[in-house]
Amino acid sequence: CQCHIQLLQQLSVGELSCSPMLAKSSFEAFDVNLYTDIKDRALGFSPRDYMRGCYEMLKAYAENFTPQSNSFFFCGGTGLGKTHLALAVLNRLTSRGFSVYYNTAGKIVKQLKNESFSKADSSLEEEINSSDLVIIDDLGAEFASEFGSAALNELISDAILNAKAMIIISNLSVSELESRYGQRLTSRLNGFEVLEFIGEDIRQKLK
Repeated sequence: CQCHIQLLQQLSVGELSCSPMLAKSSFEAFDVNLYTDIKDRALGFSPRDYMRGCYEMLKAYAENFTPQSNSFFFCGGTGLGKTHLALAVLNRLTSRGFSVYYNTAGKIVKQLKNESFSKADSSLEEEINSSDLVIIDDLGAEFASEFGSAALNELISDAILNAKAMIIISNLSVSELESRYGQRLTSRLNGFEVLEFIGEDIRQKLK
């Protein structure tokens, strides 16, 4: 029922459930025409054609999702639609009755730190284990610390070992992630499908 779907969305995204960003982040609201149709000579295709392919792939992923579905690593510059499409997947999955865990890397580190000092009411591990899909946004944008890097490394590794379907989003490339978090994490991402978002910052075009 609709009440159950709304509850799943609230549990999935926490504070974000109250944000207009969640409501706006649907497949229907994603406009590929914001990307240029000028062919990139080095790539051999235009950003618009490439992003249309990403859009269609992720829409099909959301429509056919099962807890055994594959995982994605979204990378690329800011304002290219990474979070929008991840939340579009979230919205579609919760409407189908699946549970999704979404949070930014920075807030995850903060929660893990609180749990380490017994200041948290719930366990992040329990939240993730009970979810069908785990979305971690802004990996690499959190404050750099030894605790944060180790905690995120362990969390992501555990989720992968538990065969959780995941979407990890970062402005960093795989090689940049390796420099920051080490080879252990990037080797875990070898089983992920990498989607590198390209084009110009579409947020500027929406202003």
